Amino acid sequence: MIGLFCAGNARNDEEYSRAVRRKQRYLILLFLAGSAALAVSLLAGSYWEVKINEHMISTYAGVGSGIMTAAVVLWIRFQLILKNPKKLKEMRLSNTDERNQEIGKKAYRFASTGLITALYLICLIGGLWYPILIRVIGIVMWIFLLTYVISYKVFEKKM
Repeated sequence: MIGLFCAGNARNDEEYSRAVRRKQRYLILLFLAGSAALAVSLLAGSYWEVKINEHMISTYAGVGSGIMTAAVVLWIRFQLILKNPKKLKEMRLSNTDERNQEIGKKAYRFASTGLITALYLICLIGGLWYPILIRVIGIVMWIFLLTYVISYKVFEKKM
């Protein structure tokens, strides 16, 4: 599985197996996050007296259900891979391949640039009608940039 959160540097199948199990723990957290979004939609639609837009209730339900489903499917997929040594080795070789890792790094940089550009344009255009939008997106941009600078410094010292 080559993708957004799949690169690694495991040197053997045993190390990679531990990494897959760790990812499964994160999938459990992801499932719980999806469950929380779904619970908010159910409670807001039924029990809470707070007025929430029907569209937002549906959005929370859809996003929560989607995240839960993806987490379960990936968890099961990882379980099947852990039980099949041939598939485990194949997946490890694919995810530790330097070419695939370099492609992932370039894709991250390109996506990050696109994200910052889109957020900037949303601030400029959307801020004309919704001034709060500038504050919210500005905070998101600062969090992104601050995270980048801090992580760069940490990795610079480690490597």
